[in-house]
Amino acid sequence: MANRRKNSASPISQIFEVPHNISAPFDEETFRTLIKKHAVLPDAVQGQFARLFWDEQASDLSRSIARLAHILDEGVIQSLPYRFVLEEIHAQGFQDWNDPKLAHARLLRSAFLRSFIVGTIALLEQSKLGDNRANIGGILTRLRQPEVSTTLAEELQYPNFRIEALALFNRHKKCLKSATYKRAQEIRNQAIGHILVNFADIPKADYPALFELHENTKHLMVALFALLDLGSTRTIAHEEAERMRAQEFWKAFSSTMNS
Repeated sequence: MANRRKNSASPISQIFEVPHNISAPFDEETFRTLIKKHAVLPDAVQGQFARLFWDEQASDLSRSIARLAHILDEGVIQSLPYRFVLEEIHAQGFQDWNDPKLAHARLLRSAFLRSFIVGTIALLEQSKLGDNRANIGGILTRLRQPEVSTTLAEELQYPNFRIEALALFNRHKKCLKSATYKRAQEIRNQAIGHILVNFADIPKADYPALFELHENTKHLMVALFALLDLGSTRTIAHEEAERMRAQEFWKAFSSTMNS
């Protein structure tokens, strides 16, 4: 099968642009424009299910699931700069965050941490059937519906589709029950989504655990793409470039901080 054509990731200076709303509905023309923007053209898309999207005979159901999966991929890509910059900050091992010299770094860390937690939870959290969410929970909820799993099993010619979908659903459910996810969700709900009186009770961020949660999010998405035979995710292609940009960004930021 042909490989996806690579394109350069957006520079880290653009991470403050309003990202694609991964919950927003995309009509056919808008989605095709989004895909072409990233050089994922019909003749370059991998996988049987991916090709079904471009097949005029494909069912509306298969098209809608493909659309959600690609928007999910875009959402994970948007989260990479926040994670990698936070990893750079955490690696410095700063101890006294009340030091005036770290005021700018503290502001940067706070802003990136808020975006990183909100984005990761949004990618993972469970959604009810009928919710307009292109996240892992939303897509897996759809795949559990008998009419959906039956249709996709036929179009993909994959008799074990329902069994594999259930296994992936259980992996996702286990992730949502983990202490790391619950802590991140509590921070999101109590310290970011709302301003509550019991601020002292809000758990502190465990950076290595949050990075691991994001890694698990990526693995779940990759497994979802494999289940749907969608080929490689664009996230994997972007990782190395985004990590290098984060390192360059921190190097430039820290040099101004120490000047």
